[in-house]
Formats: sequence, structure tokens, C-alpha cells
Amino acid sequence: MPKEILVDPDKFFQRGELKFASIQLHAYATPFADELTAYGADGLRNVLRHMMIIREFESMLGSFKATGAYREIPFAYKGPAHLSIGQDVDFH
Repeated sequence: MPKEILVDPDKFFQRGELKFASIQLHAYATPFADELTAYGADGLRNVLRHMMIIREFESMLGSFKATGAYREIPFAYKGPAHLSIGQDVDFH
């Protein structure tokens, strides 16, 4: 990662237009029965298990960053923390 990035103001402030494809929101609509047929009960339990492990890890990292400890275990984490907590939630 560079320590500095040179920016040419003449190029940076050129007029233009930003275009991109539309992004679907809340478009997932596969019925649970179809997912169960496709992945089986054990497969879905495994997906949930992995989601719970990831959630706990992110909670731990967030706690280290916010308080310097997790479940009374001190740790000075000095790196970045870009948490995705809540991105796995579906409000259907």
C-alpha cells in the first residue's frame, strides 16, 4: 500500500458522469422448502454454524477495539476493524 498518492487536481476535478448497473434490493425470495431440498438439513445447520462463528469473531474484534478486552480477557488490538455485523440479517 503506498504511503502517498499523488493527485493531479486538473484530472481529479474534471467533469464527468458516474454510471453503473441497477442494484436489486431485498430481491432474495427463495422459499425455505426449496433451500432445504437443495442443501439438506445438515447443510443448512452447517451454514448457520458458520454464520454464528463469524458473528462471534466479529463481536470479539469489536469488543477488543472498543474496550481493549473480550469476556474479561485483555488484548490491545491495534489493527483495522471493518465489521459486517448485521449484514447476514434478512427481515422477511
